[in-house]
Amino acid sequence: MSAELERSIKEAAEASVPNAVAISYTEMQHNGGGPICALVAADDFSRGAQRLIGLWEDARLELLAVDRRLFEADVRDSALLEAAAVRLLLPYVALKGGGYLARWERLYKRRKIQESLAGLAMEHPELSSELLVDPRYFVHDSLLRLSHLLPRAFELLGDLDEGGSELLGGFTEALRELESEGTVRIIEGLVSVDRGFVDEVLRRGFSAPDQLTRVQRQLQGLLKLGLRGAVDLFRPPSLSVVEDLVSTAVGVQNLPRPDRFLHFPTATGIAPMSEATSIDEFLSRLRPPGRAGKTRLRRFGGVLNEVYMLTYAVDGETRRAIMKRYPNWVSLKWAPIALWTLGTKNFAVQGRSRMERECATSSLLGRSGIPVPKILLTSFEDRLLVREYVEGESLADIVKAAIQGGPNGHGDLLRRAGGTVAAVHGAGATLGDCKPENFVVAAGGEPFIVDLEQGTRGGDETWDLAEFLYFSGHYAGPFAPLHEVVEVARCFIEGYVAGGGDRRSAAEAARLRYTKVFTPIALPTVISAIAQTCREEAGFKGGR
Repeated sequence: MSAELERSIKEAAEASVPNAVAISYTEMQHNGGGPICALVAADDFSRGAQRLIGLWEDARLELLAVDRRLFEADVRDSALLEAAAVRLLLPYVALKGGGYLARWERLYKRRKIQESLAGLAMEHPELSSELLVDPRYFVHDSLLRLSHLLPRAFELLGDLDEGGSELLGGFTEALRELESEGTVRIIEGLVSVDRGFVDEVLRRGFSAPDQLTRVQRQLQGLLKLGLRGAVDLFRPPSLSVVEDLVSTAVGVQNLPRPDRFLHFPTATGIAPMSEATSIDEFLSRLRPPGRAGKTRLRRFGGVLNEVYMLTYAVDGETRRAIMKRYPNWVSLKWAPIALWTLGTKNFAVQGRSRMERECATSSLLGRSGIPVPKILLTSFEDRLLVREYVEGESLADIVKAAIQGGPNGHGDLLRRAGGTVAAVHGAGATLGDCKPENFVVAAGGEPFIVDLEQGTRGGDETWDLAEFLYFSGHYAGPFAPLHEVVEVARCFIEGYVAGGGDRRSAAEAARLRYTKVFTPIALPTVISAIAQTCREEAGFKGGR
């Protein structure tokens, strides 16, 4: 029966469309329904693109005929808004020109992967290069974006979830090509996107005029087909994914979600970004089954903090972890601070953005050997994060003691803190919120950075120095000796420069654009003394 069907399709295509260079078909007979969709690419097809309708036995036969050059332009640049190219996303049987179709299928799927990766970069600018992507993500993302052109797209995605691999074939080859070029890395079957690709996407950004010009060119090409032809070309050959979902009464919980194929690696395994997790489920992952003891959760930190201390027992041993929750899209803590620093520093205020920054920066710094707590568990759906608890003394307390009684034994710790910040900058990142209270000095004197929700790749290195130094000045009361404040600043800057930090950043920290931000929290004499120390340690004498 298959041979007879193929012969009938080929004969119908060649009779209707002269100079055919490629013929293929996709049989969409789910549950006894759906059409047989054929694609024909032909040389010098005068009509440009046309859909022809017929019957084969009791099945509907839909044949899309396209001029070869127009088909190739649709694959490369969406000349037909992908009405023809989209057929290459479906499993097809080539009846003629199999090599030609395979070559353009690979190019098209490569393009769809790059578009999906660019979308990830724009949606998750900090986190995208830290994610591990299941290759099925690219299939889901591409099919859903073009579901208005595809028959039974939802059923196809269901087949893929149940283990079907036909849809993955061309994507797999395209991913290997992209890996050889350095765009992605494939790690145990999962895909990691190169940070250089992400940076380039973010640098280009979204240009509305360019997009409008492109759409105008595409519409002009479509109008050459005639209004009726263009309308007919985009009439769905069968139920679209939305109609299919309605007709099968699928619940909201079963809607296709490509983000369930995005994973973030933690110390206890990879976590899907779409997974909702209760506190009890979190705890069950931290504690081996049958070995759990009593659990306690208490607030940790100030009133505005969304941080909790989690104490639990395993085999009689008490363990502690820090749980952060981001319950609101706009934080009461960060919104006023963002307004306060407007023009000098842009803070992330949305909860999900801050969580993604914390995860991404922790991963980057951890790989670079910089002391940060390990992330144990995440639930991006619920905006929950559990990380290691670092035992030690807050660097804020050390700074206070140094200002009140002189550095004494604290000078070396301040230098090490400066060296840690220099290492962060050397790794290509900034902390964004570099207050002394966001450092904990562990046993052995190693400063851990324990708050990274404003961390980012790149960014303003000078802001990190300025915030640490002038916030340290916040701890100096009206009767504190200025020479102790100066000594704290000098030790930190010495450590920063010795650790590879740029002296020019220290000089920049003395500028008015930074000092003005801290005038509400530190005395003018303290700010002036710290600014002068910045200039002197950077090699500048006198005013500026």
